[in-house]
Parts: sequence; C-alpha cells; structure tokens
Amino acid sequence: MPTDEKAALDVAGSFYDAALDPSLWPDALQKLSDFTRSYFAHVFVVESTSGLAPSFAAVSHEGPHEALAGYHGHFESIDPRRAAGENLASGTLVPDWKLVSQDEFVRGEFYNDFYAPLGLRWLACGTAYKDDAFAVYLGLTRSASAAPYSDADCQRANLILPHLARAAAVQRRFDSGPFSYGSGFEVLHRIPLGVVILNARGHAVFYNDSAASMLAEEDGLSLTAKGGLDAAVDEDSRALDDAVRRALSLRAGRSLDGGNAVAVRRPSGKRAYSVFVAPAASLDRQLRQDARAAAYAIISNPEHRIQPREALIAKLFGLTSSESEVVSRLAAGYSLSEIASNRGTTIHAVRWLLKKAMAKTDTRNQADLVGLVLSSAATIVE
Repeated sequence: MPTDEKAALDVAGSFYDAALDPSLWPDALQKLSDFTRSYFAHVFVVESTSGLAPSFAAVSHEGPHEALAGYHGHFESIDPRRAAGENLASGTLVPDWKLVSQDEFVRGEFYNDFYAPLGLRWLACGTAYKDDAFAVYLGLTRSASAAPYSDADCQRANLILPHLARAAAVQRRFDSGPFSYGSGFEVLHRIPLGVVILNARGHAVFYNDSAASMLAEEDGLSLTAKGGLDAAVDEDSRALDDAVRRALSLRAGRSLDGGNAVAVRRPSGKRAYSVFVAPAASLDRQLRQDARAAAYAIISNPEHRIQPREALIAKLFGLTSSESEVVSRLAAGYSLSEIASNRGTTIHAVRWLLKKAMAKTDTRNQADLVGLVLSSAATIVE
C-alpha cells in the first residue's frame, strides 16, 4: 500500500476514534493538519436551527484556540469565504483563492482585524456533509509564510472528507442521546470481532474499535453519512439493507433466530466480510436502553488472524511462557512448522510443548486445545 494511502487511512481511523471519545478530536485534527501540511485544522458542526453558532467544534493542537472562539463569536459573520463556502457541494474542499478575490480579501475588515494579527493567510475550506438537520464544515489554514493551497492539496484532503462526515455524524448522535461513554459498551472494544449497534432507523449509534478499523479501510463495507451500513457491491448492499430491516421488524424477539448473515465482498479481492445482523432483544436490557439500540451487526474479517494473548493464556491455564507462546500461535492458525521456524526451534520441540500444554489443560488433541483457548478471555483485545 502506498505511503500516502496508509497516512490517509491513519487519519481516517483517528476520526472514528474521536467519534467514540471526543477528547481525541484535537489528536485526529493534528494528524489531518500534518497530512495536509497545514498550520492547523478546524472542524465544526452547525445545526439547522442555530444559524452560525456551532453545536460542536474542535481544533488541532497547534491552532489558536482562544482566537477561534472569537471567530465563532463575531468574525465568522464577516468572513467572506464562509458564505462562499456554504454553496459548495458536500464532500468538496477548495482553496480560498477560488472562492473570493484575494485583492479584496486582504483589504477587508476580517483579514486586517482577525487573520493578519494571528499571522494567518491561506485557507482550504469546504462542507464535509450537509442536510436539512446539520452541516459539518472543515477549514485548513496555513500561515503567511507558507504557500497557498493548490488544487492537488485539496484533492488529497478530499480523500479524508467522507470519513470526517461520518465520524462527526456519529459524534452528533452521541451528544444528542442518552448514551454514556462510560456505559457497558466499553467492554465491546475488547473483542476482536466488529460490533455495530443500530437504532430504530438502522443508523449506527455505536461501533467498537474492531469495526472502526474495518470501516476505515472502506474495502467493501462502510457507513453512510447518516450512519447506515453500506456495501460496495450493490447486491451486497441490498442484502445488508434487507437484513437490517428484518432485524428491526423482529426486535421484539428473544433469540438469535431472527438474525441474518450477509457476505460482503471486498474490491481488494480479499475474502468477504461475514456480517450477522440480529434484533437487539438478544442484547442486555441496560445496553439497549443506554444507546436506544434496536439491532446490532457482528462483523467478522476472515483475513484477520485472532491471536490470543500469551500472558492471559499462561494465567488462565497455568502454562509456561514457552507453552503459551506455542498455543497462542497455534490458535491463530499457524502451522507447527511455521511456529518452529518463528521460534528458531525444531518441530519436535514444538510438539513437546503442545503435549505438555494439553496435559495441563486436560485436552485430548490440538483441536480441543485451540477450541478451549479461543472460547476463553485470552482473545480479548488489549
């Protein structure tokens, strides 16, 4: 994967982390600022009923935080680029020199009273998402000593914009509902499978870290701007929609019988995700109340090897560090020869360690041993 693409995925992933923990927004925006070679990045959400006043705003670490509070309090209303940027199509970031005449801009009140005293000069701005309820705006700023944003700079930043829109939408739903970040959903971050909790409209109100990583890749599975699950292949997307609708219609059920499994193919050619969608009635009642959950989706990535934690295996089953290392790798799907090669030992030594591990765990063969480990707490994510 090209370095630039890896960096973009890292920035996108940080947005999803911030959606779950708002304290991480400055970190995420700092990554975006570094990615776009900006002085700082600034994102804000405006509700349709609030005019210019943002319901949520965040700035990267290096941004002029106190000055930007003044921006939203007064200067935003006289910023000529702000009004011009509102007319841009969603998902588009453009350089300021395409929005307003730069000769007029540097003669104006906004530039001379606010921008210039802070040493600021260039902006790339746009609307990440906008509908009748709310809008998500992004501004990237460079100093007077830096070069203006080019079209290529903006095209690079536009790769990130859909992720920002989705993360901000999830953040907004968390802020407007009774969901508590300290609730029982925190434990779901510790499991290796992806978990997405859906409300009565089929929109995500929570997803764990494993799901966030899969969604950030946008390799077959993603969230719409409103938070619905979507697939890259139209046929898979329709099947996913049907599974969600069925789960929502059966949410009064008491078992997993109402759930549906969908294979979501991946443009990369990797093996398809397995997505199981079920009514939320099979979730704990308190968890349902916390997030207004109506359904949930469990996502399995067959390309991801779940390797149980060696330290937990040792504690749970009384194994030595060498025994637990071998057992952990066996449970992750490695062959005995691969384990031996990795450890720099013979395959006979590996078999001996497995024999001792089976004796300590009272298992009859390797399959029993692997099943025991994979069904234990050793698979929780650190």
